Amino acid sequence: MSRLYPSGRSRKDEKQKFLIQEPTVAESKVTHIFNTNIYGNVANLASGSGNRQHANITVTTGNLTSLTEYLKTKGVPDDDIRNLENAIDNDPKPKTKIGGSVLNWIEKMAAKAAPGVWEFSKDAARDMLTAAVLAYYGISGK
Repeated sequence: MSRLYPSGRSRKDEKQKFLIQEPTVAESKVTHIFNTNIYGNVANLASGSGNRQHANITVTTGNLTSLTEYLKTKGVPDDDIRNLENAIDNDPKPKTKIGGSVLNWIEKMAAKAAPGVWEFSKDAARDMLTAAVLAYYGISGK
């Protein structure tokens, strides 16, 4: 026999009442969700007006494998990842900003998002890719 609380609910019902949480933003208003874990010296890159943003990228500074694996989870094709690796090799190691070859790669990838080839909007793709590359380089900010 299950024990009833003063509310007339069972213990299971009382536990479930506390486990269920309503979303803080209506699902109809959510257009992009980013989960970004940034390890290293990287500042928050999210900005906006009236938007609630949360970033979660799992890229470790100096770890190319973590960068490429992250990009694969975001749907970046292997050929494009190889192009990024080449761009990283072509640019000198940056101290304060991303090099030209890598910036060109980011812009080409963002352009792919614009016509709907990719699951992101152009601006969201550019921000996500920039944040990932910055995390890889250990650079704070844009």
